[in-house]
Amino acid sequence: MGAIKQNPKGKKLSALKKLKSSLSTAGIIGQKATVTKKDKKKSTDRSTEMQKKLASKLREIQNEMNPFEIQVNNKKDQVLGRKVRGESGRPAISRQQGIEKREKTLLVELDRSNKVGGIKDRRFGENNPSISYEEKMLTRFTKERQKQINKPNLYDLSDGSDNETLTHFGQNLADVDDYDNLGLDISDDDETSGAIDKRTVSNDHFGGFESVSKGSSGYSMEKGDGTKKTRAEIMQEVIAKSKMYRYERQQAREDDSLAREELDEEFNEIQSILASEGNFSSGKVFADKPQRNSTDELYDTTVRELIFDKRAKPMDRLKTEEEIAAEQKHTLEKAERHRIRRMKGIDSENIESKEDNGISGGKGVVGKKGSFVSSKKVGDDELPYTFDAPEDYNQWVELVDSYTLEQQLLIADRLRVLYHPSLSPQNKSRCENMFEVFMEHIAVLSEQDPPVPQKIIDGFAKHISDLASISPVAAGNFSRDLVVDFQSRMVKDMNQQSGTFRKYAPLASDLVRMRLLISIFSSSDKYHPVITPVILALSQYLSLSLISNGVDASKHVIICGILHEAVRLSRRYIPEVMNSLQLLMYSLLYVGDDKMGNGQFVGMFPLSNGQQKQTSKFRILVNGTESISDESGKSYTDYKMKWGWLTNEDEAIELVLGTKLALARSVLVLVEKYAQLYFAETSFPETFDPFIRMLGAFVDQCRGNKASCDIYKHALQVLDALNAIKSNFVVTKRKALELQKHKPVAIRQVAPKFDAAYSLDKHYDKFGKNNRENSVSEVEKLTKMHKKETRGAIRELRKDAMFLSQAKLTKQKEKDEIYKNKMKAAWSILETDQGEFKKEDRMNKKFKR
Repeated sequence: MGAIKQNPKGKKLSALKKLKSSLSTAGIIGQKATVTKKDKKKSTDRSTEMQKKLASKLREIQNEMNPFEIQVNNKKDQVLGRKVRGESGRPAISRQQGIEKREKTLLVELDRSNKVGGIKDRRFGENNPSISYEEKMLTRFTKERQKQINKPNLYDLSDGSDNETLTHFGQNLADVDDYDNLGLDISDDDETSGAIDKRTVSNDHFGGFESVSKGSSGYSMEKGDGTKKTRAEIMQEVIAKSKMYRYERQQAREDDSLAREELDEEFNEIQSILASEGNFSSGKVFADKPQRNSTDELYDTTVRELIFDKRAKPMDRLKTEEEIAAEQKHTLEKAERHRIRRMKGIDSENIESKEDNGISGGKGVVGKKGSFVSSKKVGDDELPYTFDAPEDYNQWVELVDSYTLEQQLLIADRLRVLYHPSLSPQNKSRCENMFEVFMEHIAVLSEQDPPVPQKIIDGFAKHISDLASISPVAAGNFSRDLVVDFQSRMVKDMNQQSGTFRKYAPLASDLVRMRLLISIFSSSDKYHPVITPVILALSQYLSLSLISNGVDASKHVIICGILHEAVRLSRRYIPEVMNSLQLLMYSLLYVGDDKMGNGQFVGMFPLSNGQQKQTSKFRILVNGTESISDESGKSYTDYKMKWGWLTNEDEAIELVLGTKLALARSVLVLVEKYAQLYFAETSFPETFDPFIRMLGAFVDQCRGNKASCDIYKHALQVLDALNAIKSNFVVTKRKALELQKHKPVAIRQVAPKFDAAYSLDKHYDKFGKNNRENSVSEVEKLTKMHKKETRGAIRELRKDAMFLSQAKLTKQKEKDEIYKNKMKAAWSILETDQGEFKKEDRMNKKFKR
């Protein structure tokens, strides 16, 4: 801020006196400011310079008199002799300059927005005053002609000449009558229609019955004596001539027909002559007819036979799924009514014999695909045809308690027909309940000892699969709960102490239901809410359980088979399966000495101490005391695993030779299946190398032993298959995986790091390094500059937005003011008119009085 001037006496001057003093000092007012006559006579250049000087002095005085327009920024440190950009500024002036600049740019664009109009004259030389008018017109004409030559009309078929005419057979189409020679003469149909020929109509009807020249129509309008003919005579002559002409045309057609028939006969003779061989010794005009082979003759014969075949008759419309379900339900309800009438002693054959169409309640019912299912096959002619849908498993047990397994399956079929989802909206929830009931029932059937027939299990499994497709969400939630319950029971049973006499999970019912879930839901997905938990739960059992008896070994084999079906499409590798199969093969077939110090095979997954003690009881002794052919009448292929091993109440299955052979045979089959599944895996040699070495040792031990011929052949077959797949890989250059070797990291020191070359004039980053000359410093500099410019651009955009909003508001206020004035003027006119009207009304009333 400028210092306030004081008078010599030390008193402060007011602002007005200060302003007058500054103006007088600058020579703007006072005696120096007056212009004499002598100064006026001087040149104007000097006066212009004086005006510029006065303007600059006025600006200086204005700045001194208004110190509040100057903004001084605070500085953290004061350095003498250093000028900093932006140390002081004039925000008011900068703001005014920005507003003026925006008024010239943004305000003009705002005024022109939403306005379309104007003419832009782009003619040649229009804005060039140096070209004369004649040159402009000549150049424009030349360019227009060049444009027509270079860019002809795409839809113009001519080349621009007007002398062309369209012709047909050499005649100008403009000279040809549209109705001449178009075949409009009397046709064959007109011969018998009684129509008059063209010449008679032209000469008589449209000729006005005037006399014509000779030879025009063959007759005249006058008699031989010169008198005119009457109208009747003329018409008789016209009819006679018309008949004559018609007769002549008929004769011409008959002659043409006879000529065509003669030509046809001669053509047949000529064709037979040309078909014969050897008639023309030299210079044949026509080529010989190609010989037809037997295939062509057979084709012609088949085509001729097809002429006599009957046309296919139209078939009835195929019924929809809803119609088929409704028809099946109606058939079951009708059969149930017949059954009830027979039970009551009512003869239903005479009542509804016509509508039954040969179907009675005691003989059968239409199946799902239209097949006739006889109730005699079930063994109970009085089995009901309609049932109430069970809501839970207890109601299902009450419903089927008195029926056989085959009858239970038939009841399930009829329930599916009666409560099809397309028949009623409530049937969907009933089908969901039936899915849960059948899942529980198939679990109960799987635990039966002796096992139920396979066709019963398959029948209920098919019903479960169909019901799951009706409501997949509800089926998936219920199945997921089953898997969670199975996993919790399995973990609980594995944690219990051994010695308790009870069945351990997984039970036979668990394995059946897990296998059923894999067949119902998609097993090829990367993650599935049902199949993925199933695979994890079964893999957990394989990795944590011990194989201590035949039941455990059977469960391992069955689970390996279930998991093979689960990964058959996705080919997902499951290491627990490989470890389990290696353990089973090592326990059953290994006879070599390639062992480690802890008593297990090299390359196998490490075994626990408890598991190592249990492996010897499963060993098949090839040259020992037991012989493979002890049991007479049985071959190697007769030894199979039995489902009763899992359902038997007594868990202790005796590990006889037959049990071991059945387990060994199943293990060999599974190993071959998994080899075919993982044949393309890169790690195949390392994965199946333990199997190859164990089978090689077993085959070498069995070679020459007649008692082990069958199992030797099977093991040799699997070994050859594994070696054939392994031969496709290059094993010599393969190395086992190792941990990556890292340079040892030094221990972090707490002592401070001193830099002997440290300088205050250099720039150091946060790590204490001088990167002023490096690219990192340049990147940081550019980053800071970019941020700075971004902030400046955002700031300017905000100012532009504020200016535009203010301009729009000002314009809107102006419009509102204009509208207000117009309305005010209109209201004043209306009020004046209303006042005059009331005044006139009062005067009229006053005069009436």
